[in-house]
Order: sequence, then C-alpha cells, then structure tokens
Amino acid sequence: MERKKIVNIENVSIAPDGTRYPLPDKSQTDVELERVKQKIHEAKQRDAEIVVVQGQGFVGAVMAAIIADAKNKFVVGLQRPSRRSFWKIPMLNAGISPIASEDPNVAEGIARTVLKKKTYIATWVDEVLALADIVVVDVQCDVVKPEFGNADSATVEIDACKEAIRTIGKYIKPETLVLIETTVPPGFCEYIAKPILEKEFIRRGINLNKHPVRLAHSYERVMPGKDYWDSIVNFPRVYSGINQISAELAGKFLSEVLTGPKAELTQLPTTTMSEFAKCFENSYRASLLAFARVGGFLAEIMGVNLTAVKDAITKRPTHRDLIVPATPSTGGYCLPKDAVFLMWSARNIPAFVSRLDRKQREKLNAWLRLISLIVDINDTSALRMVDLAQIALKSIGKRIKGSKVAVLGAAYREDVGDTRYASYESIVRRLQELGAKIAVGDPYVKSLDELRDQDRNPYSMANHFKNQAPLKKLTVSANTQLVLQGADVILFVVPHQEYREINPDTVIKATGKSARSLVIIDCGTLSDDKIAVFLKRGCVVKKMHHGHI
Repeated sequence: MERKKIVNIENVSIAPDGTRYPLPDKSQTDVELERVKQKIHEAKQRDAEIVVVQGQGFVGAVMAAIIADAKNKFVVGLQRPSRRSFWKIPMLNAGISPIASEDPNVAEGIARTVLKKKTYIATWVDEVLALADIVVVDVQCDVVKPEFGNADSATVEIDACKEAIRTIGKYIKPETLVLIETTVPPGFCEYIAKPILEKEFIRRGINLNKHPVRLAHSYERVMPGKDYWDSIVNFPRVYSGINQISAELAGKFLSEVLTGPKAELTQLPTTTMSEFAKCFENSYRASLLAFARVGGFLAEIMGVNLTAVKDAITKRPTHRDLIVPATPSTGGYCLPKDAVFLMWSARNIPAFVSRLDRKQREKLNAWLRLISLIVDINDTSALRMVDLAQIALKSIGKRIKGSKVAVLGAAYREDVGDTRYASYESIVRRLQELGAKIAVGDPYVKSLDELRDQDRNPYSMANHFKNQAPLKKLTVSANTQLVLQGADVILFVVPHQEYREINPDTVIKATGKSARSLVIIDCGTLSDDKIAVFLKRGCVVKKMHHGHI
C-alpha cells in the first residue's frame, strides 16, 4: 500500500479539545532549556534522582506521574514538538492529564505531582537527557498492516524507536540507565538498541570498556479503565538487563516506584527473554480469543449456546482459561499487534535468521502462518456483526442500504473510553461502504479520532474500504435515546454497564419503530432474559458466537 503524504501547513499542534498551541521556535527552545536546567538543579539540591520519561502518551504520562509520586524522584516528561503531540506539553505543565481515563487517580496523580509536589515537568528539549540519571523509554512502536485481514504482510515501524534510542545516545551520561518500557520485537535491546547506543558513545569518545552501555527492559501491563493507575503501580513486573549492572539498577529503580503489595518483580536472564515474554503473553491471549471466535462461528451455525458450553467445560480445572469473547473483535493497543512482533523478529533480526538453514526457515514460515491467522481472525471478526445484520434484515424484507444502524459501543472493551483498534471502526467502515445510515453511542468515548483524523493517518483503515470520506464527520453520543431514535438495526458492540442494564422496552420505544421491524444484533452485552423480551415483542435477534437464540 502506498503511503499517503500528510500535509499540514499550519505550525500548530491541536489538542483533542480544539485548543491550538503554536510550535516552538529556536529562541523559545533556548529559554525552555534554561528553565528545565534550573528545575533540575533545584531537584538535585534536594538529592532527587533525575528521571527523564521519553514519550508522554497513554503509558508514558501516567508512568511519569507514578515515578514523580515516589520518594526522592524528579521527573522530566520528554515529548517531541510535533504537530501531532506538542499540545501534551503545555497541558501537562498546567497539571492537566493528556490522557482521558475513567480512573480519577490518573488526573489526580498528574495534578498532584505537577502542581503540589512539583516533581514532574514536561518539555520538548532533548538536551535534558544529558542531565538524567535514568531514562525511561515509552515511545510508540507500531505495526503496519498494508492489507486488512492479512497479517503475514504486516511489518513493524521500527524507525521511530531507533531514532529515539539514537537521540538518547547522543546526550546521556555513560552511567545513565536506559530502561525501555515500550513493547518491542524480541531482540530489539540486544541487537538494535545496544549497537545504536554504543555507536553514539564511540562517536562521543566514550570508552566502552570503562563505560559499557547500561540498558534494561521492563514491559508495562497497563489496563485502561477504572484501575489504570493501580495496574502500573500494583501489578507484577518482568524486567531484565543487558548486563549485570543494568539489571541491578533496573531492579532497584522499579522496586522504588512500583510500591503496591502485588508489584512482584521477576528478573529474566536476558532482555530478549523479557521482550519475548510481553509478546508471547499477549499472543497467547489473542490465540484464545481467536479460537473462541472460530468456535463461536461454529456455534452459530450448529445452534449451540457457547456460554453454556464454556461454563460446563471450565468446571474442569485444566480448562479454566476457556473464554467467550464479549466484543466482536480484539481491540486495545497490545493484542492486535504483539503477535506480529514475534513474526517480525524471526524474519528480520539477523542473529535469529542465521540460526536456521533453508529447510528450517521454510518450516518456521509455515508455522508462523498460525500466528498470522490468529491476528487475521481477531482483526476481521467484527465484520460478522454486519453480516448478521444483513441476514436479519433480509428475513423481514429489508436491506442494509438506507437503513439506520445504531452502533452501541465505540471503546475497545467495556467501561473504558479507549478506542484504539476497537471493533466499532471496521463495523462502521463496512456499514458506510454498504450505504447504511450510522449513529454511534458510547458513555465513555468523547470523539472518534480514527475517523476524524483518517486523512492524516497514512495507515488508516479507511484505505481498505470504499466511500469513507463522510465518516470524518461522524460523531459519538452518550445519549443512548438519541442514538436509538429512528434505528432499524441496533448493534450491541461493547458490554458497557449502561448497555448491560438497558431495558428492552425502553430500547424499542426509543427507536420509534414497530418491534417487528427492528433488528437486534448482540455480541456479549444482552442476557438471555433480555433477549427473550426482545423476541417476545417481535424483534429479530441474532447473537454472535451463539446459535441457540
């Protein structure tokens, strides 16, 4: 797929609320550097450890606040002054969280550390890296999928991570620890990051025998939602170091900032093992979901209640990880991409490739099709909801073209506002392609960024569907009654509590339509009792992964 060129002639960064922040010029950068140096000098007078957190996104901003909340730490959040993300810096320095979260601890923690404790500031000036005792790397490492439903063609956009490491190497002191939190392909620390840092050290005249690179890896296990803060500070952690001193420093640092009673630290012998652990644990979870979705498809055509089957099977202790998916596809930032990292490393890290002869590589490629298929099933399964809607409409003599479809749930999972890789996107894109009228509801989501910004994203899913331009203006509403008004089809996509507790008669009344002309498609929101009410009123009801309705 050819990448689109994204053009923005304005030298401003626009925040989600529409506030426009002019990008800084060199004179402002010089002033900013002096400001930050002064803040760091004051912190050092208090014997604080200086921690630079590179990347102020979903993980970096919260991690920075958690570190700043710990004893004897001063944190500088470092963010690129780009049009896409510069706005985070002035927001953070005002004590405002750039992350919308259902957990009040996130906003409170950022406000507390910035405004009250004054242990957290944000900047765009790379030179602050020279003053760091520890650098925590939380930059994005994304997967690019040129073909929808073909993960075998996917690759890892590794250049941004490499450039971030190169920038660190240009400035840090030889004794500074670099701790990578970003989920990266296995082998990244040892075979990509370490050589980059060493090259920069040599260029600066640093003797590697006296000052070996200090590099560690410890992946985050963040869970967006009401326990966002706790999922970092009070959750088990895996870590590793490129050498003994790196591992020791990483273990000490993590034990000082992750202070919850459940924050058990597990050290692995190598950074590749730590990187592999993150990718493998999420790939395993993704495989369970993919298999369950295949089973759900079979259950639909065989008249089987998959939930009842799961409940019967899981009484056996060895099978308690069997699941029934609650959403049409697998969303969130990690599960849709981490399995691709495994494939990428096996094919692109020379140290790994060289360990196999031709026949072994052929066998590996054959086996990697399993991982690719897992990703493909989870990526494309949401389209089954649209298929079921078409089948149900046809049964009452209607077509999806021109029908109003109410999509309830735009987040990737229940009771959060995170839309990254959420099921709703492929659903509404397919509905738009088919000519449906679309309304989207969600009690937590404020904006549909994936649709609004599709022209600015060269890898947008819009590239895989037709007639997508109108979706740039599609909005989301927390007013369920309004979303349902005039609906011919209702898709229960995400089991938010509000939707789980919804009254079927209230739903039917809100549409203003006769129950016998109304189609209900559910994934994991409605109980059998509620479905029975819809059926009794005359609605056509179908449920993903269940054929007993």
